[in-house]
Amino acid sequence: MNHLKYELNSRRGDFCLRGTQTLEFFRLGIFGPSGAGKSTFLDLISGLDYPGEGNIIFNNRTWFDSENNINIATRQRGVGVQFQSAALFPHLTVKDNLEFSGREKTDSDHGRHIIERLGLAPLLNRYPDQLSGGERRRAALAQALYSRPRLLCLDEPFSGLDDRLRRRLLSDFSKILHDEKLPAIVVSHRPEVILGLCESVVPVRAGNLGESVAVSSFFQQHDQKYRDILGSVNYFKGICCESSGELTVLESNNGLKIKASHDPRLSAGDSVLITIPGDSILLARDLKGTVSARNRFTAEVTEVEKSHSPIVRLESSNEPLVAALTPTALKELNITPGSKLEILIKSRNVRILPL
Repeated sequence: MNHLKYELNSRRGDFCLRGTQTLEFFRLGIFGPSGAGKSTFLDLISGLDYPGEGNIIFNNRTWFDSENNINIATRQRGVGVQFQSAALFPHLTVKDNLEFSGREKTDSDHGRHIIERLGLAPLLNRYPDQLSGGERRRAALAQALYSRPRLLCLDEPFSGLDDRLRRRLLSDFSKILHDEKLPAIVVSHRPEVILGLCESVVPVRAGNLGESVAVSSFFQQHDQKYRDILGSVNYFKGICCESSGELTVLESNNGLKIKASHDPRLSAGDSVLITIPGDSILLARDLKGTVSARNRFTAEVTEVEKSHSPIVRLESSNEPLVAALTPTALKELNITPGSKLEILIKSRNVRILPL
C-alpha cells in the first residue's frame, strides 16, 4: 500500500484547487466534471506544476513544501505520466519516443517486456501520425511505464476514443496495471474508467477535493452532489457465473444474480463491471404471469427524489439500485419509501465490461 499526504491551495487566475488529506491507495481515481480541477491535481502531484501553498508527501518523501522551499522535479519524483493528448514527439518513431522517455534501449529486458506487454513490436518504426487512436494510447502508456516509475499518472487515458475501443483498452489497461503492480492515479470524468481501473476515488467539484472513498461505495451511493455526472446509471463489480446459449449469468459482489445477453468473451469466474441504465429498469406492482424480461427481482424503495425527472432508489438482495421514472409513472404507482415493488430488466440492457 502507498501513502499520499497533501495540503493544497493552488490558485490560477479565478480558479482555486483546495484539499487536505492523508490516504492509502494502490490505484486511486480522481473523478469529477470537466473543469473541476482533476488534471490540475495530477499536474501538482506529478510535479508538472506547483501549488502556491501547501505540501505533497508520497511514501514519506517530501515532493513539495512551500514553507521549506522544496519542489522536486517530475523525473526525480519518479512519476510516469500519460497525458490526455497521448503526447508523443511527432518527429520521432515509437521506438525513439520510448528510448527518449526512458533513457533505455528497446532491446533491454525491461524494454522488451513493455513492448511485448502492450503489443507494440509491429509499431516501433512508425511515427505518431501513422498510428490509430488506440495505438497512440498504448504507445503513450508504454512511454510512461518505460521510465520505471514509482507512481503512474494517467490523465483521461481514453479521451477521444469510441465506446468499443475504450472498452477494449480499459480491459487491457486494467490487466497491465494489475500485473505490473504499479501504484497509479487515474483522472477521468467517466465512471466506467474509474470503476475499471481504481480501488478508491477522490471526488472533485469546483476545485474542492473530497475525501477518498471506496470506488464501489461511491458509485453505488449515487451521491447527490455528483448526480449530474453519475446520472441514473447502476454500476456493480462482480463475476461471471456462466456464459452459454443466449445468456451470460452474472453475480454482483453483494450477491445479486443478473442475466445479460451472451458475451463470448467471458468464462465462469471472470471479473466484470456491470452497468445498467436507470431508465431501462421497469418497476411494477402486483405483477402476475410470465414476462419477457430475463431479470425479475423484488425490491424495497429506500428513497424517492421528486423532480421533473424522478429518481427512485431501491434495494434488492443487499444491492442498491437506482431507477429513472417519469412523474406520471411515479404518481400512478404511488411509490414511497418502504414500497415493495418488482423490478424488470431486459438482458440486452445489461452491459458488461471484462476486468
